[in-house]
Amino acid sequence: MDSTPAERQLRILAEMLPGHYSNANQAYFDLRRKLPEAARHGKLEISIAPAADYKGTGRAFSWQERGQQARLVLTVTADDPVGIHADFELRNGAAWQVDPARSLRIVRSAGSFTGKAAGGGGIQVSARELWLDSGNGDPYWLERSREFHCYADVPGVGGGRDIPFQRYDDISLHDQGGEHWFTTRDADQRQLGLRLLRVNWHVLNEANGNFNRNSLVLYVSERFADGSEKEHSYAFTDPDADRIGLNLKWMLVNCAMTPRQLARPEM
Repeated sequence: MDSTPAERQLRILAEMLPGHYSNANQAYFDLRRKLPEAARHGKLEISIAPAADYKGTGRAFSWQERGQQARLVLTVTADDPVGIHADFELRNGAAWQVDPARSLRIVRSAGSFTGKAAGGGGIQVSARELWLDSGNGDPYWLERSREFHCYADVPGVGGGRDIPFQRYDDISLHDQGGEHWFTTRDADQRQLGLRLLRVNWHVLNEANGNFNRNSLVLYVSERFADGSEKEHSYAFTDPDADRIGLNLKWMLVNCAMTPRQLARPEM
C-alpha cells in the first residue's frame, strides 16, 4: 500500500505549515541598516490555520495577511508523484476563486519545502521560517512565533520581602515582537509596556570578528503623557528558552510558554 512521495510530503507540510509568522527582525534590521525606503520590507504578519469549511480533496488552510483572508489549498495528483500543487484562493462572494498568478508547485528540499510559481516568485517553508518572494529575489523573511504567558508585579517583590504589590496578569506575548501596554492601578497611573522578541541577527555586531549569537529578549518600556517613550531595561537569554524574567525591583516581569496553572511539579 505504498503511497507516492508527494502524498507523504503533503502530510508533513500540512503539519508544519500552521502558525503565526512575523518579519519583525527583518523590518527592524532594514531600518538599522539605513536602507532606502523603497528597499525596506514593511512589517508583515501572517496567520495560517486549517480551514474548517473546506470540503474538497487535499488539505486547505486559512491564510490571513494584512487584514485580508485567503485560502491555501494543497493537493497531489497521479501525474506528479513528487510535487504538491498549491492554489491560493480569494473570496468571491460566497465562493472561493483561484488566483492563477499565485499557483505553486511545492517540492521538498533540504530541511524545508520550496514552491515556485510559473510567473516567478514563490514560497519556502521550514520548521521555523516562512519566506515569500514576489519575484524580485528579495523575499519577506518571516519567522514562526511562540506564545508566552506573562504577568507583571508592581513593585517587584523579591528575596522574601513582605511588601504589598499589584499583579497585572493574563498577559499574552508572542516572541516575534509581541507587545502589551497597561496602566498601573496606583496613584501614579504609569503606562508600562512589555515586548518580547526572539532576536535573529541579520548583521554582525561584535568586535574582533566575533560572532554575535541570537537571543530571546524581554523589554520593559514606559509611555509618558507627551507621547514619548523610554526603554527602561531588557533581559536576554538563549533564543530557544521557554521562560524569561526580569526584576527591576520597582517592577517584576515573568514570562513562560507553559501557564503557571499548568506547570507540573519536577525535581
